[in-house]
Formats: sequence, structure tokens, C-alpha cells
Amino acid sequence: MKKSLIIALVLAMCLCGCGKETDDSSDQSTTGAGGTVVITDCETPSEPAEKDAQPKRATVYDSHGNVFYHISYEYDADGKILKMINTDANGEEMSHAEREYNADGNEVKVLLYSKDKLVSSEETKYDGKVKIEKIAYDADGNVDSVVKYECDSDGNAVKETKYTHAGELDCVFEVKYNADGKETEMIQLSADGSTVMRSVYEYNGDGNMTKLTQYYGDGSLFGYFDYEYDANGNMTKMTEYDENGKSDRIIVYEY
Repeated sequence: MKKSLIIALVLAMCLCGCGKETDDSSDQSTTGAGGTVVITDCETPSEPAEKDAQPKRATVYDSHGNVFYHISYEYDADGKILKMINTDANGEEMSHAEREYNADGNEVKVLLYSKDKLVSSEETKYDGKVKIEKIAYDADGNVDSVVKYECDSDGNAVKETKYTHAGELDCVFEVKYNADGKETEMIQLSADGSTVMRSVYEYNGDGNMTKLTQYYGDGSLFGYFDYEYDANGNMTKMTEYDENGKSDRIIVYEY
């Protein structure tokens, strides 16, 4: 999987807390390059956490500094993202994603569109307030994949197991946390148990993620992401680098 999928707008899935209200800067539906909307699981968080100040718009630049596409956000009264719209450099919509929440404020559905055409969707199930399962569907409503979550006593998802539409094991994600409940490491394992990818998270004194480094299973560098914030702790910029330290893409957030 190329980083063009990883970096794009993560809507839903990077192993957010099972038993606590999530900020869902992850767990993931993403809008990929060229406007194709896809669903992924446990990818790179590129979306700002829900804070008092919410981004109104983000601009994605390519490695040459050219505008790749824009992202606009719509929120509910509680500051949760209801809709994210991707438009090209000329302002024409390429794709959008819509979210629905339950009474506890937890995401229960994501609908992904390429312009006005439904491409895929996700449904999240809970046992009380604890996230236990996520089901991805194709445009026709057929099951594409199923993800099951295991959580620790603090409500943090420590294991995510993904199955294919046929019920076969696809991959497993294992996550470690620090004392503040922040993810520090995520390991992706293939169906045979071998390591596919390892992600390491770094934070500043305010608890904001400042760097995410990803390694292949053999330990070689895949790439990394740097995150910048304003004085209020709002994410203002994310820069993606390849294994050689070359900037691949930049996202700049406007508030």
C-alpha cells in the first residue's frame, strides 16, 4: 500500500479507544489520490483531533508545492465531523465522506462517495460504549471485510483483527500505549504472523503527536510524518516524507 492512501484523509480507524469517546482522527475511511474513496484500517492519522478550534479547510500539496486537492469540513453542534469534502485545485468535488454518531457520540456509520456515487461504507458496532466490531461494505452492500477489536481495562484497543469477506484472517494490528493512553507503537502482522509494518509515535509535552515513523517488517524505513501545531495545540501542518527524507506531500490546515 502506498503512502498516497495512508496520508489522505483518515476518517475512521486507527484503533481508537474501544470504551471511550473517540476523537477519531483515524480509523479510517480515506479519500485517496485522484478522488477515489477507499476504506482502510489502522492507517496514518492525518486528521486533526477534535478540539475547541476545528479546521474549516485543509489544502494538500504535492512534492512540488502544487495544490493536489482541498478538504473542507462540516461539523455538528458538538464539534464532531459530519462531512468531509475533497475538491480538486479548481474547486470541483472529487469525493466526500459522511459520518453518523450514536447517542454516546461514537461513530456508527461512514458513507464514502465519489462525487454523488456511493463507493463503500462502514458500520461500527458497540457493546454498550465499547467498540467491538467494524464492518466494511462495498457499493452494493456486500460485506468487504470485518474488523474485531480487543480492548484493555482503560478502553484502549490493543488488538485489531481483520477478516476478509469470506471470513478468512487478513491481518492483525497490535498497539501499545503510554501512561497517558497515547499510542506509542503499532505493529501490523500478516495472516501468517510475520511483521508487515511497524509504526512508532512521538509526542510533545502537550501530548500532541509530533512524528510518526513507519518501518517495513525487515526494519528498513518506509517513511515518516511530521506534525506542527499552533500555540493552542491545533494541528496546522503535516508533512509526509519518503524513506530518503524527501517531502512527498504536505497538508496545511486553516481555522
